[in-house]
Amino acid sequence: VKNLHDYVFGLYPRIQGKTWWMTEHLFNDGEKSDDPSAWEFQKWQYCLNHLGKEIHMCMEGYCSAYIYWYLKRFYGLMGDNDKRSPVDEGEIAKNGYIMAHYAQYATGTTRIKAVTNNTGICATAYINEAGNEVTVVLLNFTEATQCVEIPLAGTKRASAVETNENKNMEVISTEIPESGEGVYVLLSGNSITSIRLTL
Repeated sequence: VKNLHDYVFGLYPRIQGKTWWMTEHLFNDGEKSDDPSAWEFQKWQYCLNHLGKEIHMCMEGYCSAYIYWYLKRFYGLMGDNDKRSPVDEGEIAKNGYIMAHYAQYATGTTRIKAVTNNTGICATAYINEAGNEVTVVLLNFTEATQCVEIPLAGTKRASAVETNENKNMEVISTEIPESGEGVYVLLSGNSITSIRLTL
């Protein structure tokens, strides 16, 4: 990765002919403390509840792009050589994996409406330009495993990856019913999952 723009993802079309970006934001609570237990930015729950929720809200509001500041920093997307870094220098941190769910699955798409009747789960959905692939990014803010149904008619294939405290973009199973009316997937507690459906 040569520059920050490699981590910017865009959604189209523009809303009412305009673009708007969320830029230069970060979450680094506890960074000035000498006590490692105060380094909130290292904790998965903090990352999901702050960065995960904020990106979701921006995408839900048709944000044109989201930029996290810094890229390579102990509270960023990638570890550095600071003693507070949760991962080794150059390795992807939890914030980086959260961003990757959107950067890999929402880039080059148009956001479409996604509705959930579970208050503990947030969802945004995206469709590609050809109209034959839909991605849904789900955040499970509950501690419980949740079985989610995405009722999308004409689903031929589905795949999913999940990030939680112990997984990083790990492939998880999906089940398409015989009717082809969508897909079922199990979301682990406190997780972010991207599901791609091919029509």
